[in-house]
Amino acid sequence: MRATNEKELAAELGALFFALVNLARWKKMAAESVLRKTNKKFKKRFGL
Repeated sequence: MRATNEKELAAELGALFFALVNLARWKKMAAESVLRKTNKKFKKRFGL
């Protein structure tokens, strides 16, 4: 990423999220389900 300010960084992160969701879709995976599983794992690991 070559973002130099917060607005550019937000745009770059948005593009990255979009690409990851499309990768999940291409692999026939539900991006939301994958993220929910990861969130559960994170909460368990850090006792949240």
